[in-house]
Amino acid sequence: MSPSAQQPRPPQVTFSGWLVVGGSVIVLLGAFEAMAALRTLETREMLQQFLAEAPGSSLGLSFEGAREMRRVAILVLGACATAAAVLGFLALRRDRFARVVLSVLAVPIFVAGSIAGGFASAVVTVSIVMLWLEPARSWFAGRPLPERFRLPREGGAARRDRDRPDPFAVPPRHDQQPGQPGQPGP
Repeated sequence: MSPSAQQPRPPQVTFSGWLVVGGSVIVLLGAFEAMAALRTLETREMLQQFLAEAPGSSLGLSFEGAREMRRVAILVLGACATAAAVLGFLALRRDRFARVVLSVLAVPIFVAGSIAGGFASAVVTVSIVMLWLEPARSWFAGRPLPERFRLPREGGAARRDRDRPDPFAVPPRHDQQPGQPGQPGP
């Protein structure tokens, strides 16, 4: 195995990947809740208010059409969130195909999430975009990470930090005998 293929996963990729997985689970739970509330009085009032004001009034939708559009958006959102949770886990294992499919799913997750409601769909979309930025781009390609994204190793910076004196260390008192803490010296 080449040294670049053995490089550890950057913390930014770990954060983004787990944010995709966790956010997708939250989006899926929100889709279940939205589907259960689809025929409630609160949803009816919200849709009627949306259709009465711009931009909803210019769509030419009836109330039943708007409710059906919301139902389809919730179903699409649930299906895409389920797939994104699985693909996010695969992306954490450096699966390039999973990252590409996640990118395709980001669009319906964002659009359906804005129709069905919820902030988590936007978080999932941003997390998917983060999988295409550095250092994730280099890690997925198997290239060495750019210098600014590398973690300090036992070599250079870590050794220099260890050899520096601790600025918060309490200096020893000169009036103490060694081995007798708190006792005044002779």
